[in-house]
Amino acid sequence: MSGHFLGGDLDADDRDRMAREVQFLTVQAAALMGQLRRLGQPSAESRSRAKLGDLLEGIAATLEGAVSPGRVHLPKGRGLPPVRVDVEALHHVLLGLIAAALAASPAGGSVRVRAALEGRRVRVEITDTGKPVTVPSALGRGAEPTTGRALTFALAAAVLRGMGGRLEGVPRKRGNQLVLWLPAVAS
Repeated sequence: MSGHFLGGDLDADDRDRMAREVQFLTVQAAALMGQLRRLGQPSAESRSRAKLGDLLEGIAATLEGAVSPGRVHLPKGRGLPPVRVDVEALHHVLLGLIAAALAASPAGGSVRVRAALEGRRVRVEITDTGKPVTVPSALGRGAEPTTGRALTFALAAAVLRGMGGRLEGVPRKRGNQLVLWLPAVAS
């Protein structure tokens, strides 16, 4: 009976693919809800020192099972600079942006995340292989997000501003690149 609601029997591969898709959509929804919750609560007191590597490992664990292996490439924790952020909010922002990049990428496409210290900021790049979109229009103040992806960008930008960071779109011939600028921990 499990496959009959679609008008036919599903084989094991179809059931697995559909289960991954439902799990992935759940991850996307949770990330958006987390960002919405944090919008009303930005404050300097909610910021603390965080290890970016630990945060990315948590995101990898959240995506495990929801995304086919090899579609998301995250940097390893060693050598990543510490940041001063609202950890829960940044988790939801990164998860939402990575999920949006995956959703926009074709089957077999991938998302790559890189991070490096640049001056007193940490630059986090999220690059995908999806159809290029005009990111800056989605990030402008007062702009009305008209798609789910634009809403994700607008929410992420607002949450990042609340913790002293920002979000930029970098034009590319193929795919998309988002750059998050985060406050680094003073050394």
